Amino acid sequence: MTFENDARIGGQIQGNVICKKMVIVETTGSIEGLLEAESIIIFGHVKGDIKALKSLHLMSSCLIEGDIHTIDITVESGARISGKVWDFALQNSLTQNSTLSIDEPLPS
Repeated sequence: MTFENDARIGGQIQGNVICKKMVIVETTGSIEGLLEAESIIIFGHVKGDIKALKSLHLMSSCLIEGDIHTIDITVESGARISGKVWDFALQNSLTQNSTLSIDEPLPS
């Protein structure tokens, strides 16, 4: 699926989602395939790689199964990620482990 404007996903999609602007995956939303957009906010489930060209927000209810490519990521406490996080600018992995789980705020 390809979108020219913002998209809100509240159901299940099997296949790639490409958007030129913002994608919001609601808590009831599920994508199995590549998710690519300028900005992405995820409350639901994504099984596949994510490419956020500007920003990515992973909310506490989300489950990510795949690698993440972005230059700006915000992860809420409780968000679950199984995969690697890559910085577009550096093209280096930001994680050393294959699974990253943020369960509590990091110390200041």
